[in-house]
This record gives sequence, structure tokens and C-alpha cells, in this order.
Amino acid sequence: MRFNSFVLGALGLAASVMGAPTVEERDLSVADIINALGVGLVKDVNAFFTLDSLTTNVISVNFDVKNPLPIELTIDSVTSQAGLNGTVFATFTHTFPKPGLVVPPLGTKNSGTINNVQLPLGATAALSIVPFQELDLPDTNANVRAATILGALGIPISLTGLKQSDVPTTYDDMARISTLLFALMSCMLVGVFGAPSPKAELENRDFIGDVINLIGLGLVTQINAYITLESLTTDVISVDVDIHNPLLLELTIERIVSNAGLNGTVYSSFDHTFEKPFVIKPLKTANTGSIPNVKLVQGALASLDIIPVGKLDLITTDVYVRAATINGKLGIPIPIKGLKQADVPAKYELILS
Repeated sequence: MRFNSFVLGALGLAASVMGAPTVEERDLSVADIINALGVGLVKDVNAFFTLDSLTTNVISVNFDVKNPLPIELTIDSVTSQAGLNGTVFATFTHTFPKPGLVVPPLGTKNSGTINNVQLPLGATAALSIVPFQELDLPDTNANVRAATILGALGIPISLTGLKQSDVPTTYDDMARISTLLFALMSCMLVGVFGAPSPKAELENRDFIGDVINLIGLGLVTQINAYITLESLTTDVISVDVDIHNPLLLELTIERIVSNAGLNGTVYSSFDHTFEKPFVIKPLKTANTGSIPNVKLVQGALASLDIIPVGKLDLITTDVYVRAATINGKLGIPIPIKGLKQADVPAKYELILS
């Protein structure tokens, strides 16, 4: 129904073009139709931060445009604002090289890289919205030609005041890592200069885990499980885990509490405190060494069924970290609670002797 209304609106627009109404009348009718019907033309947005972005407040983006009409559309230029909850975080104006951005009938086309996207509130403020992974487009203007043929000819249409909410947005690793670093630094500053009850504040500060979960920055790269003959009767195994540090700060892990499983079912559980500090250097991956006394809560025989899958989900994991340590010493204590990670590669070794 929305599609038919949009087609009728487009056909009406074409007729009005031939009848030469004012430009303002054309703008209002098409923008109003698209906004009222909720026919979002932007399918998704991809944003790319660099280290320079933190000082220049400039990033690059690309986005996928979907054409809901059975006629070819060609976009010559676009000016857009993007943000969240009424606040504008990014703006750009871009003219596409000839023949323009040609979007086939009922198809989708990527814009290609658009540089010089301005962050009017600054990169630090923009990083705060990365975990939400969506953007609103409160005001977009596009110069379009309808019914083009391979980008040529067509009826010029100026679309003014397009609006779209909740556009799925992905950010490159640099943006996600910067967001995590920003959250960690905020937590560290509160811990150092912080609150009336530092210990209580730190114990209740779970937002770091939420940030990591939202930006999908998986820290565990490999799980290795070791099953012995005794495991079949004790329902206890040992594991070791590869953990990646995506930050420019050294991390030292003191304790891990984890429940792992598959498809929402917990198969293993452990609470391990490291006798020696487990240090992960900046941008490196380190292995935990053997973690004993991992309990198979469904029993060893039931747990054997998931071995062929070759992966595990970390259903809930709490990690007690000291950030910005020096060779495992000093640092700011930060508990990271409620971590979740899906499809972690898992290897199993049966030790029969």
C-alpha cells in the first residue's frame, strides 16, 4: 500500500513537472509523501573514524540507498544532517561525479566513500553515540532525476526536508575502540578523582560491559577445552582462553567469572582468580594459561554433544581488570560486568591418559 502510494506520488510529480508548477509545490508534495509513508530511502550507514578524526572532527561515511520504484533514479547531490534524539552529530554536502549515483529500479546502491563529513559537536561527543548503532536523519535534501536511462536524461526532482529515523549504522574498529577507550578513561577518572565511596562506585559501574556488548567488540578470540577420563565422572574440565586487548593501554586481569554455552543453555561455569597477574600488552593477544575446575553444569555426557559445533557463546562474563598498568603493577581497578559474546571459536582435546 505504501509502495502504491509512493508510485502514485511519483507519477503525479512527473505530471506536475510537465505542467510546470512551482518548484516549492513539487518539493512539498514529494517530501511529504515520502515522510508520511515512512518510505526510508537510506537502508544503512557506515561510518569511518581515523586517529586524525579525534583532532580534525572530520570522518568519512558511505550509505546504501534503496529505490522503491520500478524506474531508475539518479542522485546528483545530497546534503544531510545525522544525529540522535534531536541532536545533530554529523553534517555533509556531497556532489556525486557524473553521471551521479544511479540506483536501479527496486534496487539498492552504495554511495561510495563520502569524505569531509563534519562533526559539529566534536569527535568525542560523536563517539558517545556509537553504542546505539543507529542514526536519525532529521533533514536531508537531495537533487534527483527520475526515470533516467543509465544515469542519463530523466526528470529533475528536488527533494527537500526528507526525514528518517532509526537507520542502522555500523562503525569501523577505530570508532569502536575509541568508544571503549573513552568509556574506560571516563571510568578511570571517576575512580581517581571520583566519588564519595570509590569502592562502591566501582563495584556498581557496569556500563563498560554494556559499551563492549553494544559495539560488538569481542575480546575473547579462542577457547581451548581439555577433557579427561575423570571428567566423565567429576563433570570438571580445564580450559585456557586467548584474550585480545584492543587498546593502547596495558590491561591486567585479576579474576574472571564466566558462564559459557550454546543457544542460551549454559554448559560450563568457572570463577578463577589468577595467582600471578594476567597481563595483556597494548594491542596484543595473550593466553590465560590453564584455568582448572571448570564445572560442566549439564554434565560431561551432555556437554559432549556440543563439541562438533566448534564454538561457544559467552552468555555472561565478569572480568576484574586493572587498566593502564605497568608490567602488571599499579593501574585503575575496573570491574567489567555482564560481558556477552557469541560464536567464539572453541577447540576440544580429549586427554585419555
